[in-house]
Amino acid sequence: MLERIVRDGKLQMDPADPVLAVMVVTHGGLVLHRAVWQLILDQTALAGLP
Repeated sequence: MLERIVRDGKLQMDPADPVLAVMVVTHGGLVLHRAVWQLILDQTALAGLP
């Protein structure tokens, strides 16, 4: 796994990589995992937040 995300000693995450896409929850300040995003939306709606 580390060989996929570390290049030249630096973390270089590619959220489009199909192997990583199923494991990445957030990247660059965005929620990329659809199930997690749906849970956030559902809980926000239940709480009555905009």
